[in-house]
Amino acid sequence: VGSRLLAACAENGVALKNAKTLDLGNGIVAHGSVEELLKQKGLDAESIANVAMSFFKNPADVISGENDG
Repeated sequence: VGSRLLAACAENGVALKNAKTLDLGNGIVAHGSVEELLKQKGLDAESIANVAMSFFKNPADVISGENDG
């Protein structure tokens, strides 16, 4: 989903200064409950929200406006 969003931004002229995609990484995923595995890989709701919120501490660091010099 992240790569699709980045592509859509590029296709529509939304210039991003910074972006982050999240994934499972490489290797074998350990055994455990879905909740445990998502948290371990940083893909649970809280982890995703923390990453998203870190971008919006200073929105100017994320979205490049037309008037940026």
